[in-house]
Amino acid sequence: MSWKRLTLKGDIWNSELTMRGISWVLPFHYEREEEFPEDPLKILVKKMLLAAHLDVKSEFSPSDQLIEKDNIIKRQKGILGADDRAGVAIILNLLKEVGDFRDIPPLKFIFTVGEEEGQYGAEAINPDFYEDVSCGISLDRKNCHDIVYKSSSKEYSNLEFAERVARVSSQIFSDENVFVPCQGGVSDLRVWSEKDARPCVNLSVGYFDEHKENERLNLICWDRTHQLVAEIIGRFSLG
Repeated sequence: MSWKRLTLKGDIWNSELTMRGISWVLPFHYEREEEFPEDPLKILVKKMLLAAHLDVKSEFSPSDQLIEKDNIIKRQKGILGADDRAGVAIILNLLKEVGDFRDIPPLKFIFTVGEEEGQYGAEAINPDFYEDVSCGISLDRKNCHDIVYKSSSKEYSNLEFAERVARVSSQIFSDENVFVPCQGGVSDLRVWSEKDARPCVNLSVGYFDEHKENERLNLICWDRTHQLVAEIIGRFSLG
C-alpha cells in the first residue's frame, strides 16, 4: 500500500489502515491509498462499525491513585475518565480476540476525538469511509444494560435492530442482565446515523456519574458488554 497526506477540517488528521481485513480510523496523519486500481469484479463486503472516543470531559492527573473495591474502580481525586476509555478498552481487547476467529469478520473501528465538544472529530471523517458499513455499535453509554437507539430528537436505528441486539444478550445472560433498548443523549452516534452508518446503537459500558468527582466503573458490567459485543461479532448476521 502507499500513503498520502490528508488534511481535514478543524485541523483534525485521519488515518485509515487495513490489517487482516479490519479497517481502522485513528486521529493520525495519513490516509491509506491503494497502489493498484480497484478490481471491477471485487464484491463489496458490508462491515460492522465499532466506535469509541478518546477525549475526556476534563483533565485529571494520571498519578492520582485508582481505587478498586468490590469490582468498582474510581479515582482517589477527580474524574475517572471511563467516559469513554471503558469503550476504547473493549475495542482494544476485541482486536486481540478476533485473531482467534476462524474467519475474521468484516469490521471497521473508529476512535474519535472531540465527542465531548460537539462531535467535531466524527464530523471530520471522510464520508467515503462509511460506504461499506451496514451497521454500527458505539461503546459510549453509561449504566449496565442500555441499548440507545434514539435521542429525544433523532432516531439512530430502528427499534427492530436494537431488539435484535437485545435478543443476543438474552441468549447469553440471565434475565436480570439482559440489555434493553432505550432513549439516550447525543453522542457520535448522531454522526454515524447521518452518514448512513445505520442502523447504529450505543451500548452501556459500565460507567456511572460521568464527568463528576464520583465517576466510577463497574467492572462486571464492563465485562458483560465486552462479552456481548464479542458474541455479536462472532455471529455478525445483524446487518
